[in-house]
Amino acid sequence: MPVFSSVRSVFSTIGRRQSAEIALGIGSNMGDRRAQLKRAVDVLAQAEKPILSDIRMLPFYNMVITGRTPLSPAALLNELKRLEQRLGRVLRGHWAPREIDLDILAYDEVVMQTPALVIPHASLIERPFALLPLAHLWPNWRYPVPGPLHGVPLRAIAERRYPGPQEEMRNIGMLYP
Repeated sequence: MPVFSSVRSVFSTIGRRQSAEIALGIGSNMGDRRAQLKRAVDVLAQAEKPILSDIRMLPFYNMVITGRTPLSPAALLNELKRLEQRLGRVLRGHWAPREIDLDILAYDEVVMQTPALVIPHASLIERPFALLPLAHLWPNWRYPVPGPLHGVPLRAIAERRYPGPQEEMRNIGMLYP
């Protein structure tokens, strides 16, 4: 299968299966971080099972991509963990540096909490490197978690929590020119 030719390219077809809108966080803080992110997107694009289609992404060392998947949340998590291993991730501990990190940030309007998986990601609205890019890609997505932010569009949450420029965030350029 071809890799992306542009940021908005589609890399796989899902056929007639029903699919869910999802957002993934991809991060790296070891080695050539930019190359790790590009390699992660390439592996997602060439996966044996269709994981994502209709991908859009912003170019950060921590970045967000959105797309569609026919996989259930649990199956998607299992596939992402398998791909992390394929990309060379070594488990060093919960907060330890990592070659690559693939996280499910959101899955349609699903709200779930199990020992293995929390959707939306438990720290989504506290992490500007996840919230701000996702709010750019999905500005009208309404936060589904019950509470004071329930039903609030993501752009409004981002603007309220992180007004103005974020000094720690810097655009590193396109992964796919």
